Amino acid sequence: MQEILKHFHREHVAMQRLINQFDQEVEAMRNDRLDPDYHLLLEMVRTFNGRPHHHHYQAEQKLHYALRLSMPEITPLLERLEARHAEQTQLGQELEHLLDAACSGHLV
Repeated sequence: MQEILKHFHREHVAMQRLINQFDQEVEAMRNDRLDPDYHLLLEMVRTFNGRPHHHHYQAEQKLHYALRLSMPEITPLLERLEARHAEQTQLGQELEHLLDAACSGHLV
């Protein structure tokens, strides 16, 4: 169990780094320090939304199932976490769609 938790922690750290870099790029664009590079932002979002992201959540779902069986009292916490993950997934997909439209010239 300890190794599984370490693995999830490493993945969360990597995802947070990507999010922080994305935030820095957006902030630099907002403050006119950089011209908007929507292609870069799109690739960052696609990386976040991609296979590692979905694999991570599938593995978490299996872990949550095992935790529910062994510690049913944490079910409300897991439900909140899963709702937050679902919201993040939806927002990530919406952001990818908007950036794709901006890159293809369909959004000004």
